[in-house]
Amino acid sequence: MKPHNLKILGINSFNEMQEIDFSKILEKGLFGIFGDTGSGKSTIIDCITLALYGKIVRYNGSKNKNGDFLNLNRNNAKVEFIFSIKDGKDEVFYEVVRQFKRTSKGEIKSDIIRLSVFQGIEKNIIADKKIDVENKIIDVIGLSYEDFTKAVVLPQGKFSDFLMIENTDKRKMLQRIFGLEKYGDKLKDKINEKKYNQENLVVNLKKEIELYGDISKENIYEQKNILKEKEEYLQNINIQMKKTEEDEKYFINILKLKNDYIFYNDKLQELIPYKNTVLEFETTLKEILEAEKIAPHILEVDNIVNENKNILDNVNVIKQDLENIENNYKNIENNYNYYKNKKEEEKPKLDKIKQDLEQCINFINEKNVLEKDI
Repeated sequence: MKPHNLKILGINSFNEMQEIDFSKILEKGLFGIFGDTGSGKSTIIDCITLALYGKIVRYNGSKNKNGDFLNLNRNNAKVEFIFSIKDGKDEVFYEVVRQFKRTSKGEIKSDIIRLSVFQGIEKNIIADKKIDVENKIIDVIGLSYEDFTKAVVLPQGKFSDFLMIENTDKRKMLQRIFGLEKYGDKLKDKINEKKYNQENLVVNLKKEIELYGDISKENIYEQKNILKEKEEYLQNINIQMKKTEEDEKYFINILKLKNDYIFYNDKLQELIPYKNTVLEFETTLKEILEAEKIAPHILEVDNIVNENKNILDNVNVIKQDLENIENNYKNIENNYNYYKNKKEEEKPKLDKIKQDLEQCINFINEKNVLEKDI
């Protein structure tokens, strides 16, 4: 932390506003604060501590916490402190402001408090409550109030106290000051944690070894042989299971063929009663086909009838013969129409019977094939 500007109003001997520009003093790197007794040398240091942490170390233990640091001629006071923190190559500037007042009961209260960060020429408030400002100051500076007053600002007569701090407390404080916690207690805690984990691992491994009893190379070799025998036994079982699965598939196929045979045999038994009917329709079909062969002759008779009509006009002798022929023709025509109508009526039935017969024959053939396969 590097101080840059401090403004003091109404604190101890500073009744009027006083401003200290540290940037000019720090140009030569080292400076001292000199003056007569009571001139306010310690108050300058107290105001830096008061601005940062809201406390004055030399008043600790007094009845009114920080004591009555307000000037006797004032009931209010104010301190403003600008400082910077090195962040890598960058330097970040902060301003902390605290304002105090004396109550009617004589107590000192802080009524205004805020912490700002500079971004260029602008200031942005990052905390404006007492607890938030105190926590943010510790985060920014990296030191608590106790560390700051022991290592940075030592009250008069307290240097010997710093030297007499216990080594453990002094080490922790120096770690916080120089940011070495990760190489100090944190590293120690991490090492102890890993040591603890490794010790637990060793204990657990020893317990696991005890579970196996007496372990030797001979026992391991014997167990490997037993394992090999069990693996071979398991392999043989897998082979047998595979063969069993194949046999199961074969018998399932046989069972399916048997069921198919039973199904088609039942169908065949259902069709056997229709065998005679099919034969009768076959005979009828043949007769119809023969009748169709007569049709051309009927056309020829029509021609003859026409010729006879011409002859009847000229020859009465053959009239009787013509009438006979006409009668014969009518008979033949009636027979033809009869068989033709009958054919139209019976043909769908014959086609259905023929189809059923062909299906029956196919069933018989499939039956014969199945009987051969079985």
